[in-house]
Amino acid sequence: MTGILLCVPPARPWAVRLFCVVLAFAAACLAPARALAQDKNAITIAQVAPFSGPMAFYAQSLHEGMQAYFGWINQQGGVRGLRVELLAVDTPLDPEQTVQAYAQTARLHNPVAFVYPLSPTVIDALMDAKIARRLGIPIVGTVPQMYRRRHPVDPNLFFVGVSDAREVQKIVEHIATLGMRRIAVVHWNDATTTGLVDIIRREAASRGVAVVREFPILPDGRGDLAGAIEGLDKEGRSASAVISLLAAPETAKLVSDLRARGSRMAVYGPSYNDASLVSKHAENGSHHGVSISQIVPNPDSSILPLAIDFRKHFAAHVPQSGGNSLSFQGYIAARLIVQALLRCPDPKSAACLRQELENTRPHDLGGLTAGYSASNHDGLSYVDIGVVSRSGKLIR
Repeated sequence: MTGILLCVPPARPWAVRLFCVVLAFAAACLAPARALAQDKNAITIAQVAPFSGPMAFYAQSLHEGMQAYFGWINQQGGVRGLRVELLAVDTPLDPEQTVQAYAQTARLHNPVAFVYPLSPTVIDALMDAKIARRLGIPIVGTVPQMYRRRHPVDPNLFFVGVSDAREVQKIVEHIATLGMRRIAVVHWNDATTTGLVDIIRREAASRGVAVVREFPILPDGRGDLAGAIEGLDKEGRSASAVISLLAAPETAKLVSDLRARGSRMAVYGPSYNDASLVSKHAENGSHHGVSISQIVPNPDSSILPLAIDFRKHFAAHVPQSGGNSLSFQGYIAARLIVQALLRCPDPKSAACLRQELENTRPHDLGGLTAGYSASNHDGLSYVDIGVVSRSGKLIR
């Protein structure tokens, strides 16, 4: 491709530089993508995420869950005789660098899908840049669940679970049902998470629950919790529960410090506060009793066929690790992707995968209903509350 690249700034001034970067990379991608096609025996799924640094446990857990299913399907002969390869691209938790990495990965590896971008600011950057549409490659799964990006439905973004708005509503419902009437919120200070705080306030007011304190934290996975913990210990003593809209290690530190100070305040968090991750980082057994909203069933269930398959495939193909709710979510995403690919005449076509994902009518995955349509890209409707046991397992 030759000629002059014209960059027309978008409506939001802050996005000008990012928009120009995307156009530059997209222009570079168009012709080379065909020239640099991969092995004809591989279908590539790309996960561009921080595999190092404070958020690495999220990327790795999701990656292992997807790898468990892709490993199994490859053992069965792949998709129409083609292997499914899960590519891991380690990228810092930075919006602009992630957008660049998506464009470069498309050019070099020609994936049929991107999976699981992490953090609200990164996901917002990808969506504002319309990167999936420009590259013609759908995105499957996000962490967190991005209620702000659900409506209107983006034809190139497929979630794997209910929105984080539904999660916090479920948390407040649970708190009110248990008779607690005063709560506090500790949260990342970004647009998505502060919006969730607004939803918590409204839901709480409708159920006779008061939000007595709010503590914003920088959204970098390294938040300084000293001020929030001190505030909860002193002024927040009247609160019966705190909702932690933080990454799992931060929630673990929050509950550890509260328990060390003698506080028995109930601690709740959304699904990205995975039980195994909270228990790993919490001290002195303080993880016991933490309540977490769930967008997938318990991966340790002894009766759910889908969970039984997950553990079997995980043990066979990711034997060096232990599964958790995040990896179970990745496993479900991989199953949905493979189902759609099996319906594609050309399973190396990103356009066909996008269309067939949207054509995934509600069906039973093995005790869990999943499906998409042009007007609904949620995938799953499941939501529940689980409690972390002393052993670090989820009780539901």
